Amino acid sequence: VSEKYAFDLLLAVFTNISSSILSKYERRIFELIFTRLQTSKSPRTVRSSLLFFGFYTGKFSPEAWVHLLESLQSGMTRMVLTQVWIPNVQMAAIAGGMEA
Repeated sequence: VSEKYAFDLLLAVFTNISSSILSKYERRIFELIFTRLQTSKSPRTVRSSLLFFGFYTGKFSPEAWVHLLESLQSGMTRMVLTQVWIPNVQMAAIAGGMEA
């Protein structure tokens, strides 16, 4: 349950705080998300992460998302797409949002 609230909080922060302020923290936030994905690939963690990544991509741009991932590690975008996003996107869509 607390993980759901963490992603709800992330959405609220990224919705209401300007990107100039967020830019200082984005890298660390994404590092924490990926650390969590590595330690707990529960359906809820994967689903919430995918929904957040989709939100981020929609709000800032696909290029911004790719740039951020590649700043974490070269090849990270491809790894996330092939190992997390593509295999699980249908499950996230069926869940119907962060509430699931």
